[in-house]
Amino acid sequence: MSKLLEKSYKVEISESEIAYLQTVLASAELQEINNPQIYSQFAEENKELIYLIPECIQIVEKILNVSLETDVWFQNSLIYYAVSLQYNLKYGISVQNKVTDWARINYPDIYVAALSVGHILEPKFEKNLSENEISQITILIAAAMEQTRAGIRTCIVCDYNVGTSRLLQEQLKREFPMIQVTALLTPRDKEKIRKCQCELILTTVALNGLQLGRSVIQIHNMLGAEEKNKIAEYIKGYTGRKTVIQKREAKNSSYQLIKEPFIFHITEKIKKEALLHQMCEKLYCNGMVSKNYEETVLYRETVASTALSNRVAIPHGMPEYVKQPTVAIAVLDNPIKWNEVGKEVETVFLLAVNLEKKFGAKEQIIAFYTALVSLVDHPEEYEHFRELKTEKEMQNYMNRKIMEEKKNGK
Repeated sequence: MSKLLEKSYKVEISESEIAYLQTVLASAELQEINNPQIYSQFAEENKELIYLIPECIQIVEKILNVSLETDVWFQNSLIYYAVSLQYNLKYGISVQNKVTDWARINYPDIYVAALSVGHILEPKFEKNLSENEISQITILIAAAMEQTRAGIRTCIVCDYNVGTSRLLQEQLKREFPMIQVTALLTPRDKEKIRKCQCELILTTVALNGLQLGRSVIQIHNMLGAEEKNKIAEYIKGYTGRKTVIQKREAKNSSYQLIKEPFIFHITEKIKKEALLHQMCEKLYCNGMVSKNYEETVLYRETVASTALSNRVAIPHGMPEYVKQPTVAIAVLDNPIKWNEVGKEVETVFLLAVNLEKKFGAKEQIIAFYTALVSLVDHPEEYEHFRELKTEKEMQNYMNRKIMEEKKNGK
């Protein structure tokens, strides 16, 4: 392609521009993977990355206490974004996300969950995900959660007439309010069936591979008792994921993520860079992080602000520079300006975390994110934490919340 362009336009195309062309072609290829044969090839080429996606979804479910496991759209969207992101990072292509601040401010809880997804993907990419990329993952999760609230997206495939399909739709609406019919199709609409965005297909005929991983219930042209029971069982399983999650017991419960020496009550006025240096230096001097950790924390702040919507900031560095997973906390009597638009912050959670198994802190980190979401979402909890008098009280409060979240399996 580059040779053809050079000849046609009488220009010379550099190696970096050829890399960009490769990224464009890779992105274009993603548009065609609804075809089973193409998807099979795509999955084989990206199997190591695709293998990580279920783990990403499980962590999001735990932190936000939602059910997304059966959301095919979300799973595929996360896969496609991760693959395209891998190309961008490989060739140093930075894509500015115009809604970075909007996503972080309007969905602070989801942003925290997206941050955990970043911790899983970063070792694979061997690159630091910016706030732009974390915000894009935030938007994907938010969209999936909105779909979950809206109901179970369902496609009806019927080999009878249009009137029968409409009657089935009305029966479903009356019997199962959670069912949201997104399309009424016939068996001849094979391409539409493949591309239909839904979690469930109700069909009066065998689909012969057209379902592409979605749940399928074969029904008669009218909803009888047998069909209603099948659909009711599916809905029960679809909405019951939350209960299953809550019964899980976490391991390595003895690891303490919050330690008193790394809690700071700052009474004097201080600037952002000075505060981050003080916190990073304390972690470094106590062997919790390597020297390069502070540099990656400050670099993130130059790319995009880590301030959330309610005067809380969550700066963080690269996991590869973490020696012992820790969360340092600073509670400020005098709020400080955190970004160029004047956003003020009064509580800082500095995340020095790594989800690798060798550290034995994965469950604690996930539980911390859930506890942080609880603080962000509940002003009364946040104010109670802010009113604690000593660093020891803050340590005990946060570790207790982490243990409670672990016991609940969130």
